[in-house]
Amino acid sequence: MAEVQWIKLTTNMFDDEKIRLIQAMPESDAIIVIWVRLLTLAGKTNDSGQIYMAESMPYSDEMLATLFNKPVNTIRLAINTLESFGMVEVLKDGVIFVNNWEKHQNVDGLEKIKIDNNNRQKKFMLRNKLKKLGINPDSKMVPNEDLDKLEEFVEKVSQETNVSLTLPNALEEKREEEKRKEEEKKTSLHDDNNSSRNQSAAFFYENNGFGTIAPHIKDQMNGIYDDFMQVGATESDINQLIIKALSLSVEQNVRRWAYAERILINWCNSGYKSVSDVEANETRKNPDTNMKNQKGGSAYERYDI
Repeated sequence: MAEVQWIKLTTNMFDDEKIRLIQAMPESDAIIVIWVRLLTLAGKTNDSGQIYMAESMPYSDEMLATLFNKPVNTIRLAINTLESFGMVEVLKDGVIFVNNWEKHQNVDGLEKIKIDNNNRQKKFMLRNKLKKLGINPDSKMVPNEDLDKLEEFVEKVSQETNVSLTLPNALEEKREEEKRKEEEKKTSLHDDNNSSRNQSAAFFYENNGFGTIAPHIKDQMNGIYDDFMQVGATESDINQLIIKALSLSVEQNVRRWAYAERILINWCNSGYKSVSDVEANETRKNPDTNMKNQKGGSAYERYDI
């Protein structure tokens, strides 16, 4: 998505309580400059607020010092300060994560690009279908400018073509399309070892605003599986526990794995083996849970980062 080349900064940025507190600290100007530079790096990475050079290569303090033209100690001071204010988080693999990234990213621009890319792909497939039917897609008779009209045109041409010739091709095309979709599903839902243990959790992750599940997230998710299995949980129950934690992340509008992982680690350390264990123990420990939920609150707000 290289077309998105800007991030959003509010005009009242320096009225923010955290920024005002930082301005009262030593090296305040350097810290704020580094904060803005981190935001621009997150925009370039364009991965839900994560900052890295490559998926397997996070930025080190020394690398950031070179990029930002600042001393290494200043970089470390800035990151520690920003992390203490909850503005960033350094994940286990060294990747820096900008909290509340939706405040700074051009979300509308991303959505428009996604739609445009889908439309281009659809138009490409329709033009290829015309070629298979023996029609030049660049002909003046083909309405290439309007996607809806192009779809209608292709459908009409397909119906008018001799059934005895098009039926075998259509069936073959359908089989190929189904095969392609099945392969894409396997690629997105299976981990690197082709294990089916976290298919449902991965599906929930990718279809509820967390983005495409990266290899290091799959590894961490498998680590959660191993941890829960050591306390006696079944794979089915672990899957539901992960989905439950992801659901809580959605409810709190914190759509990132680090938040859900923290909840899961707490549950595992507490010896929970299933969602029913979680709900029973939370009800027992928090008798006002139901009342709080009825008022629109969440019993899991204490996991806020």
